[in-house]
Amino acid sequence: MPVSPSRLSLAVLLLSPLAHAADFPEDPLGWPPVTQVSKPWTRWWWLGSAVDKPNLTSELEDFAKAGIGGVEICPIYGAKGAEDRFIPF
Repeated sequence: MPVSPSRLSLAVLLLSPLAHAADFPEDPLGWPPVTQVSKPWTRWWWLGSAVDKPNLTSELEDFAKAGIGGVEICPIYGAKGAEDRFIPF
């Protein structure tokens, strides 16, 4: 009994996804490697731009130890009484 062209086409369409099954990774739920870019980032609002390098370094290292991938720093105004430590930007 001959197979009609429409049934043959239907069979090809239904079976064609199986041809690509070998292209999928072994674990389809596997995660890509964790990088600095894929870790969560945070926004750090500086309530005054009076900072010093040792304390700033310490704070950023603490963020990294906690698993933060990056920090966007947003200074919003200067702190009264610390004008001599302002960072011009």
